[in-house]
Amino acid sequence: TYTITQDDLDNGKVVNVADVTGISPTGIVTGTGTTTTPPDQKPSVTMVKTAEPNSSTLSLGQTITYTMVVTNDGNVTLSNVVITDALPGLSPLSCTQPITLTPGASNTCSATYVVTQADLDAGKIVNSAMVSVTSRVTPTSPITTTSGVTVTTTQTPSLQMVKLASYLSTDLAVGEKITYTMVVTNNGNVTVKNVVITD
Repeated sequence: TYTITQDDLDNGKVVNVADVTGISPTGIVTGTGTTTTPPDQKPSVTMVKTAEPNSSTLSLGQTITYTMVVTNDGNVTLSNVVITDALPGLSPLSCTQPITLTPGASNTCSATYVVTQADLDAGKIVNSAMVSVTSRVTPTSPITTTSGVTVTTTQTPSLQMVKLASYLSTDLAVGEKITYTMVVTNNGNVTVKNVVITD
């Protein structure tokens, strides 16, 4: 009997050669027998992406930390494990790349992102990352998978207006002018367009 090793699974075959030797009336005779057994190779990778904080109370300039955990959930060793995340403004990934993952092993990468006004106006931040791996089973055709997370934000649109009147004297007379000044302030957290004052 022989117990399959990880290297056998990675190689995709178990080759066993046996020799036989005997003595006949005419001398020594030999023979060779070879068998090749292909194991069931199942390359597979998963990735789980999370965000912290992942709440609706995000504010302008707040930092979100994204964490990506890549796991080899197949039965062969994965090499050239590379995570890519194309979110504009995202910091470089904090982890060692490329890496090699044996079956059952995981690798964690993280990156940070600062909330912008455009994010608050959109009401959400959508971020998706992709992981690409190769194995001896697929040396030229990488296996890829994606994982995404959406962080929603609470939008609180609000306008405030303060109206002031100025005039030359306290005893207003016919013909005197009053100057009104209206100061409009956006005291919410989203951009407000088409602001029109009517009087």
